[in-house]
Amino acid sequence: MTAGTFPLRYRAVKQSNARFALALGQHAAARQLIRLLGFRDSRDASNEPSWVLPPNADLFPLRALRAIVG
Repeated sequence: MTAGTFPLRYRAVKQSNARFALALGQHAAARQLIRLLGFRDSRDASNEPSWVLPPNADLFPLRALRAIVG
């Protein structure tokens, strides 16, 4: 299964998202993990920085992480 089966709103995180920034985004290691999971630096329609999981991204890394952290 690839990420393309999920709508973009579930595959994108704005880098300015306050909840994400507070929980994870403030940590360099968390931002690196996002990239390792397949997310790519991008900009949304309003040119705001975001991370986007491409439609052809393999979901195995995300599922493995979910299994580890519960």
